[in-house]
Amino acid sequence: MIRRNPVFVMLLGLCPALAVTARVDNALGLGAAVLVVTAFSNVTISLLGKYVPENVRTPAYSVIIAAFVTVVDLLLRAYAPELSK
Repeated sequence: MIRRNPVFVMLLGLCPALAVTARVDNALGLGAAVLVVTAFSNVTISLLGKYVPENVRTPAYSVIIAAFVTVVDLLLRAYAPELSK
């Protein structure tokens, strides 16, 4: 990976938004999931930013975002299976 690759950063920000839906209620649910993942990952990254060494910052941020995406996906599967599909 190239350091501070803006394309990679933008793609990471879109990873929870790659789902496709045809219904408004599903779109609202997926939009809420994207907002939750974005908000919690940004807060976590802001809190841990000064403790993460610069040479592993991008992989660490990727793991944090992936963890929140996984948690939200599991919650959707458990409590909103139709939305998860």
